[in-house]
Amino acid sequence: MIPILLIEIISALVGLVCLGALTVRFICVRLNRTQGSGAGRERARRHAAWGVGLVAAAAVHGASATLYASGAHAGAYACGWAALACFVLCAVSMARFAHLNASESRRSHLGLFITGVIFFAGHVVAARLW
Repeated sequence: MIPILLIEIISALVGLVCLGALTVRFICVRLNRTQGSGAGRERARRHAAWGVGLVAAAAVHGASATLYASGAHAGAYACGWAALACFVLCAVSMARFAHLNASESRRSHLGLFITGVIFFAGHVVAARLW
């Protein structure tokens, strides 16, 4: 069980770094301080890479936590899986095949990201409180 626990912890840390990078990017965009930070395509590739990293790390973390059966509160599992679902839908909302209306895709992308962050916070709180 120790290898599963190590995978759970490492994937949680990787996911946290990815979530932190995406959150900083979100704050920078909201503050309009993104000028001079590279070409648009390069920024989009970095953003997508952080997003894929977040989804992959969250999936591995969720699977290993479920296998490890750490005894965490059911609310922690529910919020964690809900956050993962939001982040997956967030990625899908910006996929090329989903671009029916670009401004609508961006709004849903942003809303799903914020909802995922809220569920993530609930996951952390529920895991620590119970």
